[in-house]
Amino acid sequence: MNRVSLYAIYFSWTCFIFNDKFSFNYWLNKVGIWSVWVLIIEGFIELFFPFVWALFLSSNVEKRNFGRIGGTLIDSNMFACTLLLLVIILYYEVFNKNNKKHNRAAIIIALPTLYLIEISGSRQAILALVVFFIALALPKMNFRKLFNFLILLLGFVVIFVLALDPIKNYAADNPSSAISRVLGGEQSIQSAQSNLDRKNSLLQGLSMISDNYFLYGPGLFNFASRWQKDSVYYVPHNGLIYLMAQFGVFSLLVFYLFYCSFLKSWSIKRVAIFMVVVIHLFFQPNAMYYAITFLGLFYIDVKKIYLNT
Repeated sequence: MNRVSLYAIYFSWTCFIFNDKFSFNYWLNKVGIWSVWVLIIEGFIELFFPFVWALFLSSNVEKRNFGRIGGTLIDSNMFACTLLLLVIILYYEVFNKNNKKHNRAAIIIALPTLYLIEISGSRQAILALVVFFIALALPKMNFRKLFNFLILLLGFVVIFVLALDPIKNYAADNPSSAISRVLGGEQSIQSAQSNLDRKNSLLQGLSMISDNYFLYGPGLFNFASRWQKDSVYYVPHNGLIYLMAQFGVFSLLVFYLFYCSFLKSWSIKRVAIFMVVVIHLFFQPNAMYYAITFLGLFYIDVKKIYLNT
């Protein structure tokens, strides 16, 4: 709760210290670019020196899952989605220009980003990436472009089938990668256990909500003790169900705010950013406690404000 309050205060204060959208864009681009490079450097250090990195994190050594990149964010999904959301914001603000310099910079950042997302094993980041590409393509789609897209998709399918054996070998050699966890399904021990834990936590969360008649919950401070009493699983692995389990009908206010944010993102043509935030909230119970969630929604709000001024 303290972190949520601090994020809200910081971003609100940030919004009001800039005189116009140009100074705000300069701040946003600077923060975004530096943050992306810090995350990329962290990712590669952890990839090549995992044990040294774990020692650097001190008390979190025993929690490290060697082979999956998490950076200082620890959680691999949080790391991948944070990196992806920052790069998407930079795409809209910096790289979406007909400029060779910007195009080269986009490629330099995109290649290590895609590799780190893959090696992190984050399936939700892969899903968010697909949603982002769909959001970019749909507004520009017509019959001719749709036909070309289907031909291109068919070509990718053919290449995938022809390269299936090397892909399987890569997945076998990198069991923690996103490709391995997507293709492996229930055959992957990590994926199967993760799916089982998620499923059980969600069912337990829904059970708690129904036991409270969808009207009330134990609240923020009493939730942990109530959950430990009724369940042996981790908290509901879904931020929306987690909110409902804590606050019951009062969480509808938060959902209404998400709906307002969606309308704003639609009006400024930034639905992709909203969807990445929602995907992250949907698959993670603790996404609302990280600053990147607030940054995504804050970006949508400020862009909407500047559009009307």
